[in-house]
Amino acid sequence: MALCLMLAVSPAARAAHGPTTVLADGTLRTTYRIGPLNVTSGQNRIANNPIAGASRPSVDGWITRIKPDLVYNDGTIPSSSKVMFHHGVWVNVSRGENFFATGEEKTQMDFPPGYAYRYKASDTWYLNQMIHNLTPEPMTLYATYTIDFIPATDPAAAGIKEIKPIWMDVERGSGYPVFDSYRDEGGADGE
Repeated sequence: MALCLMLAVSPAARAAHGPTTVLADGTLRTTYRIGPLNVTSGQNRIANNPIAGASRPSVDGWITRIKPDLVYNDGTIPSSSKVMFHHGVWVNVSRGENFFATGEEKTQMDFPPGYAYRYKASDTWYLNQMIHNLTPEPMTLYATYTIDFIPATDPAAAGIKEIKPIWMDVERGSGYPVFDSYRDEGGADGE
């Protein structure tokens, strides 16, 4: 029930996507926006934002690349001295997997030719994010992610090998990678 309430977002809160560019090999490149994300002054909290509607592809297919960012409404990127994208984790609830993550370094995912992450338009996604606002002023931001996408109906999709994400975490299934280490809790080697 909590998930249903979390996904009930007003149409105004659903961000649109940018124009689609067709790359030389026929792959579609589109930038999607998640938000608006209202970031209070001094903010340092974790939030979950649904990724639905126009903020993701509308058809099944294959994702071969993801490039994230954090932007103002006009598309400009805020200075890291003002705001820090501490982390962003793209979660596919339907498959019970975290399939992509980034942080201030803006990590990208780019698969070798012939490999991709299978995308189903019917899957439920959300973004687990923490944004640090280092200023005394609130701000409105958007998380963006540019994907290279091959629709399932495209002939190029026929030979793709599916990538299965492996999420490395200190506590399996916790969803929160922070833990305390207590003295004398390790083995004989002290680890």
